[in-house]
Amino acid sequence: MDFCGRLWIEFSNFIKPLFSKQFGEHFKLLPQLSELEIKNKLQNISIQVIEFCQRNPMNGNLGDFSMWLKSFKRNITKDIEIPGQYNGHEKPLPEYHIKIESFDERILEMSSLRRPKCITIRGDDQREYKFLVKCGEDQRQDQRVEILLDIINNLLKSDSKCYKRNLSIKTYQVIPMTSKLALIEWIPETKPLKMILENDAVKDAQNKYADFIYGINHDGSKKTHGEIYGMVFAKYNRDIICHEFNKIQNSIPWDLFRQFLRSLSSDSEAYFVLRNEFIKSYAVASTCHYILGIGDRHLSNWMIDLKNGRAIGIDFGIAFGHASMNIPVPELVPIRLTRQILKLIAPLEQRGLFQSSMVHCLEALRENNDLLLCILDVFIKEPSIDWIGNAVKIAKKNLNEDMEITLGLQYAKDRVNSVKQKLFGIHPSVIMRNDLCSGIHKDSKYLPYFVDVLLGSKILDKTGTPILERSKLLLSKGEKYRLSVEEQIKCIIDQSTDANILGRTWIGWQPFC
Repeated sequence: MDFCGRLWIEFSNFIKPLFSKQFGEHFKLLPQLSELEIKNKLQNISIQVIEFCQRNPMNGNLGDFSMWLKSFKRNITKDIEIPGQYNGHEKPLPEYHIKIESFDERILEMSSLRRPKCITIRGDDQREYKFLVKCGEDQRQDQRVEILLDIINNLLKSDSKCYKRNLSIKTYQVIPMTSKLALIEWIPETKPLKMILENDAVKDAQNKYADFIYGINHDGSKKTHGEIYGMVFAKYNRDIICHEFNKIQNSIPWDLFRQFLRSLSSDSEAYFVLRNEFIKSYAVASTCHYILGIGDRHLSNWMIDLKNGRAIGIDFGIAFGHASMNIPVPELVPIRLTRQILKLIAPLEQRGLFQSSMVHCLEALRENNDLLLCILDVFIKEPSIDWIGNAVKIAKKNLNEDMEITLGLQYAKDRVNSVKQKLFGIHPSVIMRNDLCSGIHKDSKYLPYFVDVLLGSKILDKTGTPILERSKLLLSKGEKYRLSVEEQIKCIIDQSTDANILGRTWIGWQPFC
């Protein structure tokens, strides 16, 4: 117990009697119980643990969590490296690596779902290194995505057009300790987009959007979020959605983000530099996120570097098409390109520097697709726990362990194949439709409505010609046609800025900002 802090001792003293009561001392009763009885008893313990954690939040300093870490001092027997010093770019030289001198006692707790903690490690180089300690999720996917982004950075540097324009993506270290615990490099001097755009007008718009979406459930009967959004797709036509959505987003000042960047600038020239840095970095990040199928790009998952204005994407737990396949309210936008971002890059909006940066980045990725696909092979050979879980969830069957692993491997192959199709230039809406039809929505009665809104092929002018850019290309070229890079980017932008899709997007994504 010398290793543990006060909080863990209190939790241990609480949890031990619970297990003894349900399963006997040293689990003596366990062999006599059926699988259902064990499940019910664990569920009962889980409820009591949640109630305990709500009554006793795990807040405190480092000593409250671990006395060993609090009292840690470097010596011959405790010569531990600062995490994240193996980057794969060069032969490691551990003798020159920075070692841990001690730990700062202060801890900063985040307000997100998993309540991650920020700790500070003091190195023997007299500098401080901050890490986010996150538990409850398999962070190996985030680590692999960061490795891929790092390799993409090297590809962009070796491409003359991208190098000339200084196109790159910011990466950070993710160090998984177990399948459910990881250290994540803390990015200093950054601010989440959510904090930047947070004001009363945004809160009012959030409430109006909630009233509009959930107002469809007139009888007040108990329905899941997925069912309510399914009704929105089925019952509201394009005109209703576009009218209501535009009214809601117009209630927010259009220049909130622009004002923020101006507040960071000493003069007009500085603002111009910050704005350009944001546009280029956001375009590159959005292109990479599209290729890797990274979803859940809500405002908290975008950070802004306060020194140079660059955009930094974080949290890649929902990737490789998972957002459109496996969540109850499918995400039908390939990238985040909402009003605040469009107005920042006005007057050309998505055309101009943003679009040209995306084109140059995608050209470099498509030219080097063999390398990227070879690296993605690791996802097939060692699918994460979450991927296996997703495969079982889609199958909706009780399977043994071997069958689950087989399903997980097939799921991994399908996800990598989705990336391959994007690098080949298949129409973005077709790829997303295929993801939709192979995920948890494949048997949903709302699937045809999801597909109609996604493809936009029923939005016609008076002559019966498709209005939307992506629909025109799909009609004229067909599903198997290999789009040029310019055509592919136009389709991505068209789909991402379609008010008929944004107006049906999950409320937590805040599509009106």
